[in-house]
Amino acid sequence: MIDATIREVQILLDSRRIRVHSKRCPVLLSAIESWEYDLPRGVPLELVSRETLRPKKNIWSHPGDALRYGVGAILRSLRHSYASFGAGLGSA
Repeated sequence: MIDATIREVQILLDSRRIRVHSKRCPVLLSAIESWEYDLPRGVPLELVSRETLRPKKNIWSHPGDALRYGVGAILRSLRHSYASFGAGLGSA
């Protein structure tokens, strides 16, 4: 779930569907730029799987998590609304 919402945020940022105002949200912009995964020590990178990686918890992870939670909640709400609306079309 964490990896999926990180991917969704990245897609929305890359496609410019969401934007971060650099002067109004400098902390969030820094959080996005500083996002890192917590790599296990002593394990070669080629042995690490995406499923076991988690975002590194540091000062930047909190604003990044807030963005991720917000985007995830909005997308879930939109998907639910779309599914409800689509289900209603067949009953008319």
